[in-house]
Formats: sequence, C-alpha cells, structure tokens
Amino acid sequence: MSKQVLLCDGWKMEDKVINEYRDYNEYTAKKDENEAVVYRRIEGFEEKPLDFEGISSDVSGHVNVAERINKPVDANQKYKDAYEKKYIICESYPKSNESWYKNDLDEKRIKGLMKQLFAGLEYIHSKKVVHRDIQPENLKLFANDILKIYNFTSACYSNREAKDLLRDRHRGTVQYRPIELLFCKAEITTAVDMWSAGCVLAELFMKRPLFDGVSQPEVICKIFGYLGKPTTEVWNEIIKDTVTRDRFDLDGVVEQGSGFEEDLEKNKVPANAIDLIKNLIVYRPELRLTAAQALKHAYFKED
Repeated sequence: MSKQVLLCDGWKMEDKVINEYRDYNEYTAKKDENEAVVYRRIEGFEEKPLDFEGISSDVSGHVNVAERINKPVDANQKYKDAYEKKYIICESYPKSNESWYKNDLDEKRIKGLMKQLFAGLEYIHSKKVVHRDIQPENLKLFANDILKIYNFTSACYSNREAKDLLRDRHRGTVQYRPIELLFCKAEITTAVDMWSAGCVLAELFMKRPLFDGVSQPEVICKIFGYLGKPTTEVWNEIIKDTVTRDRFDLDGVVEQGSGFEEDLEKNKVPANAIDLIKNLIVYRPELRLTAAQALKHAYFKED
C-alpha cells in the first residue's frame, strides 16, 4: 500500500507517483473513498516573476499565473505550501473523459462548450494572462458538461505588462499555434488564445485539426493555403527582424487562399460558426475578436 502523508484540510496524499514530468510529479490525494484529487509536488520551486531562469518556465509560470487568476478555470486548482515544498492540488479527472472532443457532439452541445471556453478566456485575459496552449487536450470536460481550461504550463503575461520577460516563444501545440508564434514574433498578446480557440471550434465539427500538419513548416503551409499570401504590411508585422524575414520566401505562396468555407461546410458547420472562425483565425492579431466580442457573436444568439 502506498505511503500517505497529511498535507492540509484532511487530505491524505499517497506517495506513489502516477505521472512524471520534468519539474514535478503527480500523485493522488484522498479525504475518503469518495473524494479524491490529483496533486503536483514541485521540487526546488523558487519564487520568480516569470523570468524563465533557474526553475523552468513550466513550473514558475504555472504557479505565478494560477495565483494571479485565483479562479477555478484551471480545474479548481489550489496552491499550498507544506513541508517547504510547493503543491498544486487539482480535481481528479476521469480517464474516460480524456478524448471527449473525438466523440460525436451535436451542434447545440458544441455551442455550449465553446461559450464556456470563451467565458474562461475572457476572465484570464482580464488578468493579462495568455494561456498559449488552448487545444482540446487542455480542455477538461467534467460532469454536466462543465468545461474547464487546464494546463497553464505554457502561460505567460501579455506583452502589455511584461514584454521584456517573454523570451520563451516556442510554446503551444503546433496545430493550434497562431502565425505570430509560428514565426516567433516577440510580442505575445491575448489574441494568441483567440486564434487557438477558432481552431478548437473548427475541430469539434471536423473531428480533426483544421491545420493538421505534423511539423511547423507543414502547419505554416496549411495556413497559407487557407488564408493566402500575407500582405507586405502584415508580413513585416509578423517578422520584424529583417534578417529572419529574408530567410522565408513567399514567392511560392498563392495570393488568394482557398478559405475555410468549403471544408467547414462539408462538415456541416453552421454559417454563423464559420463566420466566427473566420473572425478568429486572422493574420493580424489586433483584428481577431476578443473573448468578450466572441461571446456576443451571432453564433451564440441562435437557438
């Protein structure tokens, strides 16, 4: 039987590792047979304001960001200090729900889940936090179709508050990464998450990633195929460094992309949902809808 230790509030934590990661391990904690949580024990945690030095940004970012948002958008995580270690306590998540997004979901259900996602993003963005890895695997579905944003290990503060600290730009799952992150643009804004949310909405209907390339170059080619060749003005915004920009040749990119409509219509995506996606997956970050604007979109006003 696993060794147990008492952490806080009556939780008895088993010492058996259930998942191992680079900077922390996950364990199970229980109050009784009917109430269990997952907790992460972080070794060597050092309080640093997202400077990405010493302790990895996975840990420092996760804890700093979660303490700031202080709301159960991240699966009701709580942060406790005990025995001179930092613990992250999470709701226990049923393994059977891990691939919920691969199931057949009717349009009404997709709309309800996306509404929850945008509400969660509206809140964390109000705290100047960018998740940077919004994708189906980081959205956990609990009882009664309650959707919660999970895994803030890639999160950071938006450029408006901590521009000089955002040196780690290779974050986010590549199929959901917006164009500015694929080309490592220095400034990171909350619009990063809005592009990713558009990809999630498309995938819930299509049952595959919208930009289903395996590598970064493949995904970039898929984006260019849909959106077409960026204008010179947009291209200069995406890559401000001329040396880096000169390494990418746009001569072979089609001027006019195919657009999303045909692929989305084949998957019976409603017209208003297609319009929402088109207003989220846009080259220029400042032209993407915010989470608050997305919630007011006509798609959510339909019955």
